[in-house]
Amino acid sequence: MLKIREDKWLEWCATFNAHTSLSELWKKLRIATGKLPRASAHPKPLQEPNRLAEHFAERSSSAQLPPEIRLHLQQVQLEREVIVGHAIEETDTTDCLFSIEEIRRARKTSKDTDPGSDACVGKTAEWMVLTRLLWKTARLHHNIFGFTKGVSAAHSLATLLGSIGQNKAIVVFLDLEKASELANAQAIVTTLSRKGIKGCLLAWITDYLLNRTARVTCQGQVSDHQRLENGTLFNILMENLCRLPKLLCYAMLCYADDLALVVKGRNQISKVQRALDLISEKCMSLGLKISIPKSKAMRIGPNEPIWIFWLEALGYVHLTLEPIARRCMSCQNS
Repeated sequence: MLKIREDKWLEWCATFNAHTSLSELWKKLRIATGKLPRASAHPKPLQEPNRLAEHFAERSSSAQLPPEIRLHLQQVQLEREVIVGHAIEETDTTDCLFSIEEIRRARKTSKDTDPGSDACVGKTAEWMVLTRLLWKTARLHHNIFGFTKGVSAAHSLATLLGSIGQNKAIVVFLDLEKASELANAQAIVTTLSRKGIKGCLLAWITDYLLNRTARVTCQGQVSDHQRLENGTLFNILMENLCRLPKLLCYAMLCYADDLALVVKGRNQISKVQRALDLISEKCMSLGLKISIPKSKAMRIGPNEPIWIFWLEALGYVHLTLEPIARRCMSCQNS
């Protein structure tokens, strides 16, 4: 076999002569090594990056929110700007130069995937600021499970069932529409200022969130810069929702943009309504939109691990919750 390959290789090399051009030589070498030029996967590689960038910018625009939420955000914008402005003027322990060790830990060593010659520097600076923010804010609320180190969907589901135990409860599963993309930047920095973030650190984060632009690279082509009005750090807003239920005999669990409201004790229906009213008001103030069609409720009883009150089955944190022993419809009226 090796002899046959060698003969074929020599026969192929004999086709070269003094008149063979360099471009022809490189072409044949690429053919021999299998590195053939590939046709573009997208029929319009020049237009596609701009289309994607415009699509992402549109999805993060506040125009996606209902009119009443947009109006509320406009009404509180000036107040929030004043709060953040005062916090930025205050001094803080984080108002110091970055150390060599901080830069070394934040340095990006993996392959660059962002368009632009300054992408690596930008990513390193982003991680430097984020590391200080994590140090300053410490751990988020213990009921936040999405995008949190050391916890997962399994922890969220176990906490949900463990908080109920053998008691009767009503669980309302709320879906926030495009929470990660529509997380209001002004609401985020205002929340951070109330958590004690101030000085240069808050100024850096504010400048990043309120003046954020992005580009898309596709098949070697780079789009124009597009401003992203909202998005990122949305777990800061989710923490506001998890801290609501302290005095209302219920608990709120959060996994990404999926919320689980757990209500126990007596008068569950009235408690659920009060809690939903409070959550709805808070979502409006934060610029979040509850998806009514995707939000469902479930009643859990002591005799069956899970039985359904309003629906037959429910998807939560990528799992389907179903009753092990179904009750007939007449049981709902008993």
